[in-house]
Amino acid sequence: MNPSTHGELTLEVLQALEALKGKAQIHSHHEIHQILQQSIDHIQHTQHTPVAHKINFAERILGRLLHQWLRLE
Repeated sequence: MNPSTHGELTLEVLQALEALKGKAQIHSHHEIHQILQQSIDHIQHTQHTPVAHKINFAERILGRLLHQWLRLE
């Protein structure tokens, strides 16, 4: 993963976050799985990020993913 200008967030994770903010539409459960995997990878590879920030990021991304998942049901 290549770090971007936004700290250690990768472009893929930034795009996923934009999608979850409603700026892009998520059409399938498969897309949610992909975003979740990218987020997990991001959290695992951010070596210089405090644990509290990782937890905050994880809580936000999971909350948004669950919301999107329920909308698809």
